[in-house]
Amino acid sequence: MTNRRNVSRELEYRDLDIAGVIRPQGVELQGVQTLTGAGAVDLISPITHLVTTGANALTLADGEEGQIKYIVMKTDGGDGTLTPTNLGNGSTLTFDDAGDSAHLLFTNGNWYFMGGTATLA
Repeated sequence: MTNRRNVSRELEYRDLDIAGVIRPQGVELQGVQTLTGAGAVDLISPITHLVTTGANALTLADGEEGQIKYIVMKTDGGDGTLTPTNLGNGSTLTFDDAGDSAHLLFTNGNWYFMGGTATLA
C-alpha cells in the first residue's frame, strides 16, 4: 500500500485485501525459507523448511518480542541440531526425521519451544 493513512476506521466496514510484505512491530515477514545444509535460520520468514545434508549445525539469532517461528524438517539427510542464541527452556533442538517440527515463541529475551516433535535438550 503506497498511501500510508490510517485505515482502522474503514476496516470496520470493508474487506481488506493486502498483497506484499507485512511488517508487524518492525519485523518484515516474507514467505518460507528453505535452508539446505548447515546455516542460520532466518528471522524474516515465519516458516523455515530444513533440508539436511548430513549432521547439520543450525543457528537462530534472538527475535523480536512476541515473534513466532515455525521450523519443519522437509527432507531428512541427517540430523539438524538447532542452537538458538538464547533458548529459555533448553539449549538445543534436534530434527532427526522428516516432518519433525518446532513451534517457537520469542519473549523475555529468549526463544521458547512451545511444541512440536523436535527433540528439546
